[in-house]
Amino acid sequence: MRQEWFNPLNGRHYFVEMYQDLLGDWVLMRRWAGSCRSGNHKMAVLGNCEEAMKQVKGIEGKRRVKGYRQVERLEANSTTS
Repeated sequence: MRQEWFNPLNGRHYFVEMYQDLLGDWVLMRRWAGSCRSGNHKMAVLGNCEEAMKQVKGIEGKRRVKGYRQVERLEANSTTS
């Protein structure tokens, strides 16, 4: 799962990616960057999917309060009719 937010007031981007690694652990990767600043990232290994989803929901709420808007992206492998 991947989510992206953008703040139109300051040009900052925030990304969250959640996945299960080869050992079965759930990894939460957070990345951020500004229009004129280099970005950074943090990784956290979590015990289960529910814990990771709880973290994502918390991040989503904080981004919304700070003026970020969720970016909708089409999947590369989606088909159109």
